[in-house]
Amino acid sequence: MTPAVAMILLAVNAVWDVVCQRIGRDEWIVLDTGSTITLLVAVGGATLARGQYAMTVRPYLGWRFTRDDKGRGRVTSPEGAPRAIHLYVHNGGSGVAFVENVRYRLELAGGPTPDDRAGPSPWLTLDQTRQQLRQIGLIEERDFYLMIIGPAPMPPTANPFDGVHVLSLTSRAVHSISNLDIRFRATDLVGDVHEWTLTDYVAPQHRAEIRAYHATPTPTPAGDPAVAPGPREE
Repeated sequence: MTPAVAMILLAVNAVWDVVCQRIGRDEWIVLDTGSTITLLVAVGGATLARGQYAMTVRPYLGWRFTRDDKGRGRVTSPEGAPRAIHLYVHNGGSGVAFVENVRYRLELAGGPTPDDRAGPSPWLTLDQTRQQLRQIGLIEERDFYLMIIGPAPMPPTANPFDGVHVLSLTSRAVHSISNLDIRFRATDLVGDVHEWTLTDYVAPQHRAEIRAYHATPTPTPAGDPAVAPGPREE
C-alpha cells in the first residue's frame, strides 16, 4: 500500500468516526478518531520526509556530443568527409542512477519526402538495433558504434566530459537514418523510476553539411565515359 492510499483511507476513517458518533453507533467505529489523526500525521510526515529526500538524491541524465575523432576507435571519418558524431551521457544529478535498461527507436531516412519514410520503429534492444543498421548496409565499428550498457549504477559526475560514450555515427550513418532515439530507464536510491529519451542530438547545421556532402556527385574519371557520376561512398 502506498503512503497516498494509506492517507486517503485514514481520512475516510476519520470522517466515518465522526458520522458514527453523531448517529450514536460507536460499535461501528473501526479506529477511534484520536488514533486515526495520530496515524494520519505520522504517515503524512513520513511521506513529506521521503519526498524531500527523494529530491536531494534525484538523478538527472545529461548528454553532450563531440565531432572530434581523436581517440574514438575505428569509427572515424574518411578523408574529406564530414566528421563523425560521438554522443556521451552523464548523470548530472545529486544521486546514483541505477540503469535498468536501454532501448533504441530507429527511423530510416527513406526517400526525399516524409511520405517516403517508413516511420519510427518500436523500441528495440541493442542487438535488434545493430541488426537493423547492418541491414541497410552500415558496418559496425566503421560506420556506427553502440556501446553495450547493462544494468549498472551511474554515479553523479560534476564534469560532463567524464560521461559514458554510448554512440558514434559517421556521416554515412547519419545520412542513412532520420533519427535514432535512445531511452534510458533507471531507478534512484529511494526506488523511484526515471526515464530519459535522447533525441535530435544531431544539430541541423551538421545534418545540412552531411546532406550537401552526399548530394555532391563523385567526379567522373577523365577519359572513361563508361563511368557515370554517382553519390559519394565512404
